[in-house]
Amino acid sequence: MMYDFVYRPIPICVYWRTFAANSSCCLLALRAFAVNPRVSRYHVTMTNRLEQLQKLHAAGPTDPDVTYMIAMEHAKPPGNDPATTIDWLNKTLDLDPNYLYAYFQKAKALSELGQTDAAKATLQLGIQNAKNASDPKAVSELSELHQSME
Repeated sequence: MMYDFVYRPIPICVYWRTFAANSSCCLLALRAFAVNPRVSRYHVTMTNRLEQLQKLHAAGPTDPDVTYMIAMEHAKPPGNDPATTIDWLNKTLDLDPNYLYAYFQKAKALSELGQTDAAKATLQLGIQNAKNASDPKAVSELSELHQSME
């Protein structure tokens, strides 16, 4: 009996986060998904990713990167849910008010819901935080989105 193809799951690292604690580097999370090469190159569904991210959030609820990634999963087209996206982005900003990407995405989600004034206010707060953080690229991107809403 001959086989021309043998299926072997291939692990792909999708999240790796380290943090410094007492001058030592600790691994917070490493998650891998198995890929079935017969189906597609990257066969990781939104549900699987969302489930994995929620497990990461349960393990480290104070990590703003995880809450931001969960928000972005809710913002994707198959299950685009701006209200849930905003809730997760609010959690991200509660954990880290200087998470500048969250202001941009929150404003976009508010705009999708027709809340243009709230989106502009979010962008202005983001621009102020970006200026305080001396991040000219973030200031530029947030300002550009703000101007496009006027």
